[in-house]
Amino acid sequence: MMFSLSISIFLFILFRLCSCEPLSGSLDQCTYNKVSGWCVESVPPRGILDVKVKFNGEVLLHEQTGVGRPDVAAALGIKFEKSGFSFSIASVLDGLPYLVGGYQVEVVCVNPNGALFIFPPFCFFQK
Repeated sequence: MMFSLSISIFLFILFRLCSCEPLSGSLDQCTYNKVSGWCVESVPPRGILDVKVKFNGEVLLHEQTGVGRPDVAAALGIKFEKSGFSFSIASVLDGLPYLVGGYQVEVVCVNPNGALFIFPPFCFFQK
């Protein structure tokens, strides 16, 4: 009985620590000029989420979802109509110094509780 209770408490704590809230999305475009896609949180559906673009691990662009995505709304429901995001990244890349190996660009969606969805794949750009 004590062993079963301990496992239950452990699983409850683990669940609360990992912020296991279902985030999903798609990275539609990752070019030197533009990064775009969509991100949703289905439970509970919050609508607006933070999107961060990292260059070699450092966040240099930060926006929120809000671009209209009728395709996502048609597939997942009207509450996800404004789930899109779009960033112009050329000016950021142009302002970065030359780096052997180039820059890894990573897009991350974050909900208000801090849970992350990291979009695969990463993009690489050489200056």
